[in-house]
Amino acid sequence: MTGRCWLGCEREDLPVQWVGPVEVGIERADLYGCADCLARLRARVLEEAGRR
Repeated sequence: MTGRCWLGCEREDLPVQWVGPVEVGIERADLYGCADCLARLRARVLEEAGRR
């Protein structure tokens, strides 16, 4: 889908992928990320997983 990236770059009107729900207090929203931010997130997850 086309939308705004919530993962840091906050660019708008670009392809984004649903990441999952996010909750802050009692509020809930769908979290979306662009390909660039999702790649950075994946790299961090793999880095952290390698430390275990």
